Amino acid sequence: MRKFEIDRRLTPDTQLYRYVSLESFISFVESGHTHLTNINKWEDTWEAILSKVPLVDDEGKRHFPLYSHHERIFGQCWSLLAESDAMWRIYSTNRTGLVLSTTANRFELIRGVDHLYVGPVSYFSNFDDLVEKSKDGDSLFKTACLKRAAFKHEEEVRCLTHSDFLPGCDPGARHVSLKLDSLEFLDGIRIDPRAPDWFVETVVHYCRRVGFRFEPIKSDLYAPNPHLRIPIVMRAVPVDRGAEPEGELDK
Repeated sequence: MRKFEIDRRLTPDTQLYRYVSLESFISFVESGHTHLTNINKWEDTWEAILSKVPLVDDEGKRHFPLYSHHERIFGQCWSLLAESDAMWRIYSTNRTGLVLSTTANRFELIRGVDHLYVGPVSYFSNFDDLVEKSKDGDSLFKTACLKRAAFKHEEEVRCLTHSDFLPGCDPGARHVSLKLDSLEFLDGIRIDPRAPDWFVETVVHYCRRVGFRFEPIKSDLYAPNPHLRIPIVMRAVPVDRGAEPEGELDK
């Protein structure tokens, strides 16, 4: 029986965001497939760290596990952040990146997988915190959602599965490709706030042509003259002679 699992800390309508390059977006749209990567192939060497620590036998000798189910977990990273200066600078270094938007329940549209989990990352600050957070929840994937506090700015949510739930999957594969219709899955696209106008127009025209029901928008994170857009004005007020000038804020 197919199982779709949303962590209790999320709701089906929780909005999720993925920062991607234009090339990755077009590949997703044109191929009709999304890609999950073996979590042990991600850059952070602390991924699934508890599956790598040694076991101690009754004599106190250390033995490293020959196998862990974490070795065959595949995942994809999303975020709770619709807008983030740090994320734009990390994932859109050429200033032409995109943020794809969807909701947690739409991950059920992914085909070719028998058990899929969507849940937020828990960030730990020290070893005691790591052990404590590893006890939270009862999902098979809970210890694959632990990350150092140095990455907390990402507010990450993960989509995870295991090779046992992927019919025909090579357990040693680096990636798995799963069928997913981008037109059904996505509900919005935001363009890098630093992108040139010609790039914005290109993305908009492409999305119209392939049939998205929404129009991409450019982020206004760095829009000029923000002082003209915020609902605040200054009003001068009388002050005592000789005192420093003061102002009063009105909303």
